[in-house]
Amino acid sequence: MRLERGPGLGLVADRLYVPLASQRTAGVAPVETPCGRGKSPTRTMGISLSSLSSHQQGLIDPEARKELGIQTPKERAEKALRGVEALEHTQLCGWLNRNEIEYIHAPCSRRVKDLEPGWEDYTIFYRHLYLLIEIKVSGGVLSPVQEKVHFRHTRKGMPVHVCGGYQDAKFLITKWLMINFRWRPAE
Repeated sequence: MRLERGPGLGLVADRLYVPLASQRTAGVAPVETPCGRGKSPTRTMGISLSSLSSHQQGLIDPEARKELGIQTPKERAEKALRGVEALEHTQLCGWLNRNEIEYIHAPCSRRVKDLEPGWEDYTIFYRHLYLLIEIKVSGGVLSPVQEKVHFRHTRKGMPVHVCGGYQDAKFLITKWLMINFRWRPAE
């Protein structure tokens, strides 16, 4: 086995210990096999990945952690929040569509080619006015990139609002439309 120096990992082996499915059921010790893309090893260099402490997981280079399929508790919590936030986005998109309100949506699961990173989740249009809305569920915080974009928009007098979820955003949009256009919701 060849060992080489890896970024943030110390010595890294060119092979990882991956138990084969038949070995897991038979209780046989793992066999040394190359670990290619798409495989998530349970052992590396003879160490069970599940036995690593949160601190040890945090010391591993993020790219290597991703390749090994390891997530720190903070990363797991952020992923769970993104899932909750995505549900709020789905509800708001449905409500906007039912009420025939024009909008641009920046999904929280991926980057959008034509939108600058950090742009607000929703740009709502009605006649000649627009409204920028960011949805952050309980526990969610603005990233440094989002803070920078929001600050720039606010400084330029652009209406930026951070809402705690679907209900907050729906209430804000409804009030904004009622005040500016005497609009009434379809539902």
